[in-house]
Amino acid sequence: MKEFSKLQGIFNKEETALIIVDAQVDFCSAKGKLAQILGVDVSRIEKAVPNLNAFISYCRENGVKIFWIRQELIKEKMYASQKNRLLDENGEVWYDIPETFGSQWHETMLKPLESEPIITKYNYCSFKDTTLDLQLKAANIKSLLITGFTTGVCVETTARTGYLNGYNIAVLSDCADAHTEEEHSSALSIIRTFFGWILTSKQIEGLWEE
Repeated sequence: MKEFSKLQGIFNKEETALIIVDAQVDFCSAKGKLAQILGVDVSRIEKAVPNLNAFISYCRENGVKIFWIRQELIKEKMYASQKNRLLDENGEVWYDIPETFGSQWHETMLKPLESEPIITKYNYCSFKDTTLDLQLKAANIKSLLITGFTTGVCVETTARTGYLNGYNIAVLSDCADAHTEEEHSSALSIIRTFFGWILTSKQIEGLWEE
């Protein structure tokens, strides 16, 4: 009961924001380049999309602020370390290219409303080289509900950086996922141990409806 009351205080609707990370075709869809070119199995992620859509709708109905994060890979904005890891054999960006189908929101995802900020990032972290921190502070946000894809890469990186920037962190395990169970579970374990809470969307709804 004490933990429930504690979480109610930390993740109150007025000071909490929903963060949606990289719900884009190339990362999440069978039509995206990770699936089409590398043969990555995205079925786990596609199964999580309906959960995320339902929670987005719930947050909208309850006046919770929503921030959408999208990644775009632009060669001129990439660090040397990124180029060494992510460019193709011709030294070019091959996926998540701005203004292509692959960089769009997943086909079945709800789309951002005009009132919901869209933050463009150029690496794994939603905070680095973006205005996310400034916008959160301007909105008096203290706590983050992090969702999206994939759990072990951009979701975890965002959770870690958010924690180090002073935000209370919860990752919603049913609204985030990875390409494998091992990656998903490992990331959740690390976040739970060191950086925040692992909750479900229904648990958050329970906090807000009590």
